[in-house]
Amino acid sequence: MNQYVSVILKGLLSLIIITALVCCSKLLENGEGMGRNILHFSINSESVSQVERGVRMLHNFRTENGLFLSSPLSFAAFNSDDDGYTTIRAVLNSPTYYELRMKMPTDKITEGVTCSPEVSLYYVLLPQIREKRYTDETGFTHYKTIRQAVYGKAQVSEASLKVRSYFPENDPRKGKPRTPTLCGNFSFSGHYKDSLENVISFKVVDGYFDVSDSPVIFGRTPRENGWLEYDTVVLED
Repeated sequence: MNQYVSVILKGLLSLIIITALVCCSKLLENGEGMGRNILHFSINSESVSQVERGVRMLHNFRTENGLFLSSPLSFAAFNSDDDGYTTIRAVLNSPTYYELRMKMPTDKITEGVTCSPEVSLYYVLLPQIREKRYTDETGFTHYKTIRQAVYGKAQVSEASLKVRSYFPENDPRKGKPRTPTLCGNFSFSGHYKDSLENVISFKVVDGYFDVSDSPVIFGRTPRENGWLEYDTVVLED
């Protein structure tokens, strides 16, 4: 009896491994899991994606073949720090939601795993106010900043993240991306207070990310200068 159970368990394990490899292969064929530095989700029926700069182009992601659509400068990426944590981060293209960060232990990241990340969602509490000064001879308009934007940090109550593909640094697999990449899905919910102290509940669904370890891998901006302004006033909810 134990022999039959052992055979069945070995068969199931082999099936799981084969399925994971096939799924990963399909991701790569479709351009997913290649570190395109994209992130998007739906929050209370509003679609939100990462900020991007530059003209979309076909870029050779792989060491061998395969051309996939990308943006040369996109503000979504992940970073693994010396404390053993990996953070997925994106500056958001939204008048309300400013930045998203999802943090989890690096040693827990494997393909197919589902975890509960530490999520930080920053929103615009008070928008920036600028005053038009003049337009120069080149047609460029100059502004004076009257008030810097103020951001708040939402309270997140539940969060779930599933890793679809993961290529860490020095990954030995063939046909892998040129740089460490992380791809998957996520969802979370919570609430925040607006400038009038109204409580706004939210639910994030259909979250998707396909990021590399650099926000400017396809641009010419130095990695350390790749992010937009974020060291600013942030009020805890």
